[in-house]
Amino acid sequence: SSAIDGTALQQLDRVEVKAAGSWKGPAPAVQVSRDGNSWKDIKAVLRKDGTELTAMCPEGTGARYVRIRLSPGQGIAEVAVWPADAS
Repeated sequence: SSAIDGTALQQLDRVEVKAAGSWKGPAPAVQVSRDGNSWKDIKAVLRKDGTELTAMCPEGTGARYVRIRLSPGQGIAEVAVWPADAS
């Protein structure tokens, strides 16, 4: 899997992911990391139609890297990573 490198540690508010089409099966997993080696799952809420999800980061979540783990056949059209100060 690939990770988005934010180039520096930052406090995160949320991650929004739009599907290429709609996701079938389990929802993609959103994970964050400070170092690219140790990953933490962020709880995500999938829209009923399976076309997008939002992962709200707990207050104080700091990360440099974000990755989305997909099941076979799933694709991503767009990812938005929102820093805590841009809500």
